[in-house]
Amino acid sequence: MESINQQQVQDRIDRISEIFSDIVVKTQKSAARRCPYKNRFSECTAKFKCGLQGGTVGDNGLLPCLGEDKFGYCQAWTNEPIESREA
Repeated sequence: MESINQQQVQDRIDRISEIFSDIVVKTQKSAARRCPYKNRFSECTAKFKCGLQGGTVGDNGLLPCLGEDKFGYCQAWTNEPIESREA
């Protein structure tokens, strides 16, 4: 059985940490301008009313997100739960 080279293991851990650090930085920048409830299809997945929801409910029961990802979205949120979504 081969022995484990601890330096190679550490080099790989360092490289993986570097990659994930870059991902975290880019994600944090994106989260500052994009609503976390907006999916990749620009649909709102929030379980509460949001001033940026609009349009017609899709086949999956989600409303389109009308946010442009250029402003603070938190002010659009309310504490009222969505009781029903009309098609």
